[in-house]
Amino acid sequence: MDGSLPASLKHIISNAEYYGPSLFLLATEVVTVFVFQEPSLLSSLQDNGLTDVMLHALLIKDVPATREVLGSLPNVFSALCLNARGLQSFVQCQPFERLFKVLLSPDYLPAMRRRRSSDPLGDTASNLGSAVDELMRHQPTLKTDATTAIIKLLEEICSLGRDPKYICQKPSMQKADGTAAAPPPALAARRRGGVQRGRGGGGDEFVESILSNNTTDDHCQEFVAQRGLRPLVTILGLPNLPVDFPTSAACQAVAGVCKSILEGLVQLEAVLSALEPLHRPIEAPGGSLLLRELAGAGAVPDATLSAQATRCCTP
Repeated sequence: MDGSLPASLKHIISNAEYYGPSLFLLATEVVTVFVFQEPSLLSSLQDNGLTDVMLHALLIKDVPATREVLGSLPNVFSALCLNARGLQSFVQCQPFERLFKVLLSPDYLPAMRRRRSSDPLGDTASNLGSAVDELMRHQPTLKTDATTAIIKLLEEICSLGRDPKYICQKPSMQKADGTAAAPPPALAARRRGGVQRGRGGGGDEFVESILSNNTTDDHCQEFVAQRGLRPLVTILGLPNLPVDFPTSAACQAVAGVCKSILEGLVQLEAVLSALEPLHRPIEAPGGSLLLRELAGAGAVPDATLSAQATRCCTP
């Protein structure tokens, strides 16, 4: 780091669109490993501008949309925040709002869902959440800003879930012969009149890792204090949700967070009350309320893709 290497690293990191995600990732990892092994020398990297270049590339520009790069971000941030000067520079970039927007981005979600080896679906979002949780524990002053950004993320999910311009469905995949294959268990939201891919989400798995995987409840307390329960639980009753949402990982993630935050039971009761028509016995000859609603819709094949045509239990 006393020679020409920092200048080379700055050049690679600031030109990720040219050098590609693999070399970009290696360059940031070199800096991260060096800082963790020699934390007293972080100030020298700050003096030569390398850390500023990294923060700009990671928080101002668009980082390469790969699972590996996304998963490495919190670890890189932890290294850059090891001294007060680095922490101050990090906070000035308003990092969490920028980072969490990735979880709703059509550009990044396909990369986060891409499966390799035996990695479970949604693993990237969960790992990202766990790493941010660790960053918040190393730097407690970041807790308030991070929680605020989390709640904004949930509110954006709720906004998309109510927006009549969007419908939520499983994207179909094409086989080699051009025929449609079975859709993967990931969600995409489609804008009416055009396709808007990737609006489904790892947001809930992100959130669950931060609030549920802890032995202490300090993050949950901050989340409750900032009124995060309402958008969290509201997700369960959004009109644009797909029919099979209750079996999805996102729904299980919301349920997991609710279990971690007992205070959420009051808000959860309101959502369950709105869903009561689904389990209330109906008059003879009985049957299914959802099926009856579907049969009464104007265009039956498209009824499940319309929040307006199927709203029997929308809060």
